[in-house]
Amino acid sequence: MLKLLRLFERKFWLTIFLKLSLTLLVVSHIAKTVLRNEDWKTEMRLFTSGLKVHPGNAKLLNNIGHVLEGEDQFEEALKYFLRATQVQPDDLGAFINVGRAYSSLGMTSKAEVYFRKAKDLLPTSVVSKNAKSGPTYARIAPSHLNLFLNLGSLLAQNRSRLSEAEALYRQAIRMRPDFVDAYMRRAEVLLKLNRSDEAEAVYRTALRFDDGNADIHYNVSN
Repeated sequence: MLKLLRLFERKFWLTIFLKLSLTLLVVSHIAKTVLRNEDWKTEMRLFTSGLKVHPGNAKLLNNIGHVLEGEDQFEEALKYFLRATQVQPDDLGAFINVGRAYSSLGMTSKAEVYFRKAKDLLPTSVVSKNAKSGPTYARIAPSHLNLFLNLGSLLAQNRSRLSEAEALYRQAIRMRPDFVDAYMRRAEVLLKLNRSDEAEAVYRTALRFDDGNADIHYNVSN
């Protein structure tokens, strides 16, 4: 009888232990889920949470920088963009981000340095063209093409460098013949250079790709 009682007690406490362990396990998973849900509530929490697990992830660093940039926290954004270039030196987008952040901070010299570093990362077949043999275009991301707009706008702030800016826009157009923004930027620079006939021709070319653009129609009519 005593053996049966002891056996019953062992089974009883074993059952209690198993139930308690199961309860703790469920509570632990619920707590993790709640905390994870908190991380997912905002982009910043999501990206910073991921960065704790993968501190050397350039994409996460850039994403955090973009969030900060969207909140006009350019100095903080710059720190993350710079880290992205350090952990992934071939990340063309990260160098563009650094240049844009410096530009937003009014640090144009440093902005130009990083825009040009980004340009150097473009495949040679994209940036090296032979006008006589005709250009060969490569598929590159629109954000990378915006590098030429960013650098061109930076240079166009200095009247003595308008020709450099115009050349950059021409280069972007060679890579993507339907790049309307590049046509418009180039035409604006040509007007500043007092080359109005060329500017009008550029606007008219842009209309072939975006006939519904009211801004282009306005510039052509004026």
